[in-house]
Amino acid sequence: MRSAVAKPDPAREYLGRLADQERALDRRRLETRSNIGAIGGNGGLAGGKRDRLTDDWQPGTLAPNQIHRADGILIRDRARDLVLNNPLAKGGVDTYIANVVESGITPKPRFAEAPLRQSWSASWDTWGGLTAHSTREADLTGIQTIYELMALWLEEVIVGGGCLIRFVELPRSSSRRLPLAIELIPEERFADDRDWPFAGPRPLNGNPVRRGIEVDALTGRPVAYWIRPYLPNDPNWLMSYQPVRIPAEQCEYAYFRKRIGQNRGYTLLHAAILWLWKLGYYTDNELMNSAVRSCFSAMITRDQSEDDEAISDGDPDGPATDAYGNILEKLQPALIFRGRPGDKIEGVGPNTPPGDAKTWVNLIERSVGIGMGLSYEELCRDYSQTSFSSCRAGANADRKRFRPMQQFVVNHFCNPVYRRFVQAAVRAGIDGFPRPSDFLANIDDWLEVAWRAPGWASVKPIEDAQAAVVEIDNGLRTRESYIGERGGDWEETFQQLAREEKLADDLDLEFPGVGPPKPPPGQTVAGTQETPLDGAKER
Repeated sequence: MRSAVAKPDPAREYLGRLADQERALDRRRLETRSNIGAIGGNGGLAGGKRDRLTDDWQPGTLAPNQIHRADGILIRDRARDLVLNNPLAKGGVDTYIANVVESGITPKPRFAEAPLRQSWSASWDTWGGLTAHSTREADLTGIQTIYELMALWLEEVIVGGGCLIRFVELPRSSSRRLPLAIELIPEERFADDRDWPFAGPRPLNGNPVRRGIEVDALTGRPVAYWIRPYLPNDPNWLMSYQPVRIPAEQCEYAYFRKRIGQNRGYTLLHAAILWLWKLGYYTDNELMNSAVRSCFSAMITRDQSEDDEAISDGDPDGPATDAYGNILEKLQPALIFRGRPGDKIEGVGPNTPPGDAKTWVNLIERSVGIGMGLSYEELCRDYSQTSFSSCRAGANADRKRFRPMQQFVVNHFCNPVYRRFVQAAVRAGIDGFPRPSDFLANIDDWLEVAWRAPGWASVKPIEDAQAAVVEIDNGLRTRESYIGERGGDWEETFQQLAREEKLADDLDLEFPGVGPPKPPPGQTVAGTQETPLDGAKER
């Protein structure tokens, strides 16, 4: 019988060669530093110093795709576990969703004709499932609205590291006006084993495949995505395991790209994962320890002559045991313990964390917030340790991070979805949309759109409003920018103000601070008598 020979692993062999090269490079660096020291050379970078305190600090220099190949799956699974079970991790993700997306980033077509804008917006709302009579056509499953899909997509990017949007063409029907739907594909469905030349077969066109993404050999642009039909551990997984090649023209893959050459994303929690896990582990231990020790409320010392079976709490069959004969102990609050003289019981009574635990917990929570790009106050929603000024400064600093993420959502979700929505509406001949020839002749003009992101309430509304009035009056800012910062639309605001003022004037209503002051009957604003026009009758 021939002995089985293990198949060589190209990826492992390649990583082994890289490690050997790195060790050889370290030896040359050490020799160079020793030679410089021998001739009396000083200086250099303190961060590159080698001594007994820093000798065990030998970070690797793996490329981003190699890092994903080595740790991507595990770190993603840990991030998902933390969001499911750790309140701090879940709160941080919810904070991003609430501040970046909130109820949705809404489109506004840039047309001069107001009726045409309203027609396009109405079609978007109907397709997105935002009206009472719509059927949520935007979602392939028909479960979520377009803005719920937007929030779910962003959470997948933050927690899972990325999300693939697949645009599915469907036939029109009586219940479907627009032949377009969106399918969100999480990171778990990427065919990670399609990683040629490290693993998996080579595509017929000869393009390299990096962690399930087929790229052009010359430019590195994605050509196609290799996707599993189902999630791992799905009951249908074994029935349909082979990945499907989806052309890049049908997809939009989004992730936070942090390094050149990176093809797949990492979870946004990657720098805080260990801190989150250790904090949760410490808190669970303290809570369990306190719960166990607080169960004992008193101890009764028995005489040695008493029957030992008296501790069975009246059970005639004796203490309960498991299948292996081990006695099952049960703890409950206010438990009374019976012991013999001479038995030593320590630590009976409620237990609380040590006095300095709060300081350490606070330090870890602040470190977690920094790792997730959030302030401590925004992450924990605890404003008791700050002054008003520092709280306001922290809120402004958080918004500096929320706004780039809002633009990320616009670039990688809103614009691709809106472009395909308009193209599908043009092909379907929806009322208000141009004919295909007119659309292709001026495609850039037709696709021009402004996105209205949610704003934030002012910390000091009166002072901020007064400052805005001064800036607007002196031409330092516009009403559009001020209203847009709060999630509003200046044209809609002006139109609504005009309708309100007209209705108030028709009903002869006056409100302080709304519009110019009305003069008394028979007088002008300056207090002079009103002169009737020729031929006009005085009332």
